[in-house]
Amino acid sequence: MLKLPSLPISGTSSCTKSYTDVEQNIVAPPTEDELKNMIVTFEDDGGQKVRVSPVTILRRPVERYLPPSGDYYDQNTILASFDADMLSNEGRCVSCWSHKHVASLRDCASSCLICHTKKHLGKECNRIFATVRWWKAHGHTPPAVFSTRPQASTLAYLIVAQIVMPMKLLQDAVVPNMRHPIVKKFYGTQAPPHAIGAAAQKCGNVGKPVEMALETSATVASSLACEYDGDHEVEAPLHHACKSRIQNLQFQLVQARKNIASQEQTIASQEQIIAARDVRIAELDGILNGMDAMMGGQRGRKRMKTGDVASDTGKTDEMCE
Repeated sequence: MLKLPSLPISGTSSCTKSYTDVEQNIVAPPTEDELKNMIVTFEDDGGQKVRVSPVTILRRPVERYLPPSGDYYDQNTILASFDADMLSNEGRCVSCWSHKHVASLRDCASSCLICHTKKHLGKECNRIFATVRWWKAHGHTPPAVFSTRPQASTLAYLIVAQIVMPMKLLQDAVVPNMRHPIVKKFYGTQAPPHAIGAAAQKCGNVGKPVEMALETSATVASSLACEYDGDHEVEAPLHHACKSRIQNLQFQLVQARKNIASQEQTIASQEQIIAARDVRIAELDGILNGMDAMMGGQRGRKRMKTGDVASDTGKTDEMCE
């Protein structure tokens, strides 16, 4: 059985030993000197060139930077399948992705709204391939054994080392080179990875040794001599994405109906309170009208008495004259 050398991990020097893939092609990891003289060029969303220097030492094993096998959601395309509110940075349980309902992630026992399973109770959903920074923005730091999307400089190393295929945009899906011995061993007989919602992609195959440009600021992305074949082409599973979208909308519809029912109950309660107040106001109006009527009668009698006194006074004056 072919023994695969480890690629550089934090605290070790770059691996310079060559090894062969299944087709006896020589695959040699880049040396530290080679890495220092290389630049990988990407494009940003605006079409501007982004020049990235690869790291010379990886902090974790290569396998921890590879996407999961089968269908998964990349951080850059996940919003094509789920609402932004569901993936908001605050107030969410990153195990089930419902509103935060437990003090600790380990206490969550709910089905995940991303993968629709309970296979990772109390843990992060491994169908999400995102950077450590993305996870931290959502209030969680993934463990070291959890696979995360590499940052730009680490991604540049993986491209130079032929672990993953060259990318035009930094936001593109990470496509592993399925002929690389480490990658091939990692996935084994599992399905190749596929980012749901991303553009059509092929799992890369580097069939020949790659000549690296060793000049300062060399553009590695354009100098890699890569070969593709159709053996590992993956069709985008639109039905799966649509199903996930429908299930998410159905969940939101149920929640909206519950909120509406609660609001209707509140409105009905308020209407009862208002009706009771209207009755009380009517009662008070009746009392006030009664009091006004009584006061009006008393004023009338007082005027009559005042008129009698005036009449008597007039008669007295006439007699005196």
